[in-house]
Amino acid sequence: MDFDKLPYFADPKTDNERLLNLQRDYRAGNDTALADMYELLTVVAIRMLNATKDAYHYTHDEREQKAHDAATYVIEQYIKRPDFVRTDSGGITSYLRNRVIH
Repeated sequence: MDFDKLPYFADPKTDNERLLNLQRDYRAGNDTALADMYELLTVVAIRMLNATKDAYHYTHDEREQKAHDAATYVIEQYIKRPDFVRTDSGGITSYLRNRVIH
C-alpha cells in the first residue's frame, strides 16, 4: 500500500480530517500518532453518544467506557491489520460511529 496516497489535509477543519491526518502520520511511521488518535477518537465518541436519543440511558461513566471501547477497537484495527486504512467519504468517524451505536 502506498501510504503517501492517503488523504492529508494541510488545514484540517473537521474531526474526520484530523483523524485522517493522524492515520497518515501513523502509516508513515509516527507511532505516537496512535495515542493522539485514541484521544481524539474518545472525545468524538463521547460527543456521538451524547447526541443520541438514548444518551440519558447511560451514566457519565458508562458513556466514557463505551467511548473507550469504541476508540480502542479502532486503534486495534491499525495494530492488528497492517493494511487497515479508511479512505472513504465517511472516513474514520463513520467507522467509529458504527462501534459507538452497537
